[in-house]
Amino acid sequence: MTRHTVIPDIHADFERLQRSLQIASSSGHVAFLGDFIDAGQTVEKPADFQVLELARTLISDGKAVGMMGNHELNAILYHAKGKNGAPMRQHSPKNQKQHQSFIDEFGVGTAKAVEWTDWFLEALPLWAELDGLRLVHACGSIRNSVYEAQPMQLKRVIC
Repeated sequence: MTRHTVIPDIHADFERLQRSLQIASSSGHVAFLGDFIDAGQTVEKPADFQVLELARTLISDGKAVGMMGNHELNAILYHAKGKNGAPMRQHSPKNQKQHQSFIDEFGVGTAKAVEWTDWFLEALPLWAELDGLRLVHACGSIRNSVYEAQPMQLKRVIC
């Protein structure tokens, strides 16, 4: 069985990503659980681009796998327009604040922003199976679901 290091929620913190990868270097394989982007208040130097570039390189080189987090999904919707021409995610003050470090780095709806959100869609699945372990960032809503834990797996039993 391959040994894996699971790294969740980097949130544009390149220094934390580098430290996490140093710790993981001896473990073999890295699994990112999403939320690469959108720095929170505790990140002194938001670095969405650096985090994304390194993650994309590791994933494309087969040294890591990555899942889509809710911040990547929100970014896809924030920068895409629906059939009516309106953004698919409202550009409210709350949503803009949450997404500000990405906006500062790439703008809104720019070619670069869309290039990255396209990569999220192409390269980051919602879940993956890895040596008997199911990797997923989070469940959007479990209000109407019941989950049953079994050794090394979580099964949805009622929807």
